[in-house]
Amino acid sequence: MTKYTSTAEVLIESLSPHDKREYQQDYIQLSMNELLHEAMQKNDINIRKLAKISGVSSDSISDILKDTKEEVNMRHIIALLNSLGYKFFVEKNGEAISLDSSIVQ
Repeated sequence: MTKYTSTAEVLIESLSPHDKREYQQDYIQLSMNELLHEAMQKNDINIRKLAKISGVSSDSISDILKDTKEEVNMRHIIALLNSLGYKFFVEKNGEAISLDSSIVQ
């Protein structure tokens, strides 16, 4: 069976290491943004209420949702999504470690 390569895969593979790293960071940021939007909708929660329960300012949440921040603070993302019932894990050799915003620098 022949494996076909998508145009996007070809483009990504043609990027320089610097551009590829930048693309990957942008992709992660976009994914976190979409996950936060979806979680807020599923939980029927607005920015103000999420700020109150997560400890992240409403301005920071708004910037994340609008994708206007150059770099998103991972501690904020984890705190926001933890507040909405999501958990983050890092896995190495089959051992999973749960992350919460208090241990992320």
